Amino acid sequence: TPDELYLRPVNRYVAGFIGSPAMGFLTCSVKMDGDRLLLRNENATIVLSPERAAAVRSQASDSVLVGLRPDYLGVSSDEQPYDTPGTQIRGVVEVVEPLGAEQHVLVRVGEVALTAKLPRSYRLGIDQEVVLTVTDDTGLHLFDSSSEIAIR
Repeated sequence: TPDELYLRPVNRYVAGFIGSPAMGFLTCSVKMDGDRLLLRNENATIVLSPERAAAVRSQASDSVLVGLRPDYLGVSSDEQPYDTPGTQIRGVVEVVEPLGAEQHVLVRVGEVALTAKLPRSYRLGIDQEVVLTVTDDTGLHLFDSSSEIAIR
């Protein structure tokens, strides 16, 4: 069904094809921090829930592809400590596209651009540094970095 394709895509191709604006992707290394599993790159730290961490561990891979739906990205004014599951992605605003009640904000994260769909009440400027967060865990998708198949 369309809901299944959107909420539980089987691979990167389906995930990137379904939805507007399209899902963005980051490649992250898998790191252990005590008993927590982190997905990291130079601009992002993602602390996974125990269930999702177990799924990533079962893949026995040292990197994963993280898919982020624009509908589930928010902006934080500062970075939070990594003591609970969550996502923090540092980037710079490149484009702000007002669309009435909402706006699409293109954020440069290293060599990748991610789009966040935000309420128009957010006042963001070009070249502003921001921290993106995932507002709902259903907007964060994990894929094997070599096969691009979803990690469940």
